[in-house]
Amino acid sequence: MIKVHIDNLKVYFPLERSIRDFIRGKKIEYVKAVDGVTLDIHENEVLGIVGETGCGKTTVANTLLRMNHITDGKVAYEGRDIHALDDNELTDYYSKVQLIWQNPFSSLNPRMKVFELLARPLIKFKNPGKKEVVKKINEIIKTVGLNKEDLDKYPHEFSGGGRQRIVIARGLICEPGFIIADEPTSSLDVSIQAQILNLMKNLKNNFDLTMLFISHNLAVINFISNRVAVMYFGRVVELLPQSELFTRNYHYYTRKLIDAIPKGKRREDLVSVVEKSHKLNHGGCIYYYRCENARERCLNEIPEQVEISKDHFVACHFPIGG
Repeated sequence: MIKVHIDNLKVYFPLERSIRDFIRGKKIEYVKAVDGVTLDIHENEVLGIVGETGCGKTTVANTLLRMNHITDGKVAYEGRDIHALDDNELTDYYSKVQLIWQNPFSSLNPRMKVFELLARPLIKFKNPGKKEVVKKINEIIKTVGLNKEDLDKYPHEFSGGGRQRIVIARGLICEPGFIIADEPTSSLDVSIQAQILNLMKNLKNNFDLTMLFISHNLAVINFISNRVAVMYFGRVVELLPQSELFTRNYHYYTRKLIDAIPKGKRREDLVSVVEKSHKLNHGGCIYYYRCENARERCLNEIPEQVEISKDHFVACHFPIGG
């Protein structure tokens, strides 16, 4: 069953114009944060989105939460267009879709104790009795590895890992059907990252969660995902099963991400992106100016996603090994 369907999603942000430009009638230019993304997220699976900073990962997540206006396309949850929901339906939608933020400290109210942080969404969306509130909070606190004594503490009294556990508990308290995790471990120490990832993987299995997991770290994506979408400048360039991420990848950008793992990004590669960024809006493949196998067709024609093998799609005219 398809839980979330994203169809040809486009999210463009207009660049600011001066008053002089407005008077002259200068054409508005746009940043194409997301440009034609089509994805299905199936029930009880984790779809990972990976890509470098600025590729549109978080914009996709924010659009699923109706935090962005859609330029074109459609986003449907359980078959219903989320931008066509009325107020009552939207409240129900937000009770089923929860976000785990990247920075746990800034996403928690510093003036609230943990008990209130967890009780508020539960009361808003479920409105249970007092005994039921206490019962559910005690259960979820135990599930994420915290103690009852922690309920009387403020967020600043916890480590980064402890705060992230609170955020995860808050996201699960209303028993949602879909979790969006936007780089939930990027601000944590490596040892704490492992704990949180293991926790989230266990919770996914125990609660039968459907999850969109966003990260720029391929190792993290490989650990927790069932399928992986590789994004580059607003487009999905490869969509593949997790088991094939390191062994059977066909897009040159996917291969470059993997090759960068042991040595990091080279300075000359980063400079080339900055120098050629003004050429990204040409009519062809978005990866043209960084691809070692680019040809004339790539400059003039946007590649469609082609199924290379079962559940493995690549948007490239001349894929690796093709």
